[in-house]
Amino acid sequence: MSQQDEIERIKRIRDAQIQARDPTVKQRQVQGRIATKYHRTKSQEHFVRDAWGKFENIWKGLILGAFLGVLVMVFLPQFLPGQLGLLLGVSAIPLLMALGALFGAAFDWRDKIQDHIK
Repeated sequence: MSQQDEIERIKRIRDAQIQARDPTVKQRQVQGRIATKYHRTKSQEHFVRDAWGKFENIWKGLILGAFLGVLVMVFLPQFLPGQLGLLLGVSAIPLLMALGALFGAAFDWRDKIQDHIK
């Protein structure tokens, strides 16, 4: 082995050691992992779905009943003439809200009973 080959080998070893100790390489790897985790968790967050899931079923039923009542109030006067359609549409809101709350409460009670059985 010639002296020139030995010098080249030592230079390659030295460059490899310097490359291995380079802090920016590891820092870039860490930053890449952090960015990947952040984007993965951020893409899984849905504000409306998460907020809706935290409500009790009675409140969900109340809100859905109110929404359906408003829909009935808007569309019923188109099918029934005069004040009768508006009166029935307005009275549908509290009726459907109560019905939705009743169904929601039933689901809440069912869940509580199942929790006590376990």
